[in-house]
Amino acid sequence: MTSVATTPGLLGTSRARAVTVVATRPLDPEAGRQFIAPVFGPLLEGGFDEERALLAIQSVAVFTIGHALAETGAGGDEDGAAQRDGPTRSENAAYYDRWFALGLGALVDGLAPASPASDNQ
Repeated sequence: MTSVATTPGLLGTSRARAVTVVATRPLDPEAGRQFIAPVFGPLLEGGFDEERALLAIQSVAVFTIGHALAETGAGGDEDGAAQRDGPTRSENAAYYDRWFALGLGALVDGLAPASPASDNQ
């Protein structure tokens, strides 16, 4: 999961617009299990129990969707021109890429298998 945090342009403008559809449509539970399988298995192998692995995946997903929705509302038009004397879309994209990388990196770095101290939370 760490490589996702350092992928430049992960939430490019075309993908950010598509997130609105993903964020507003229910996901079939079976399709959801298939979708998370590539990440779920390694978390279980790394010592996460099933509930904590699912919560970790959901936390990253909610952060990613929320960030993409925030980026979708950023200034700049399709041609990269500034709106209302604001930053261009490419200037916003660079900012949002840095913000996303920092936030996701902090989230992923903080994820760990359950310990006795975390079980009480």
